Amino acid sequence: MVASQEDLATQSGLEVLKEGGNAIDAAVTIGFTLAVTLPRAGNLGGGGFMLIHLADQQKTVALDYREKAPLAANSDMFLDENGEVDQQK
Repeated sequence: MVASQEDLATQSGLEVLKEGGNAIDAAVTIGFTLAVTLPRAGNLGGGGFMLIHLADQQKTVALDYREKAPLAANSDMFLDENGEVDQQK
């Protein structure tokens, strides 16, 4: 079973499963598809959490892939001395 908020994303995830992919493959495919077809649902710069059960290993893994900036990041790091966006940074 595959479900998402947008039909093309759902169909892309279902196709991955039909071709032998697993639930993680389908979820990643759906995420990439939603980034194009329904950007308000999230996009490539987003983050999240995932709970994965690896049945063959009898193991459950939790992933925290929330978006984070480096500690040295600041709101002006891509601006020049005049406060304009510096395309070279």
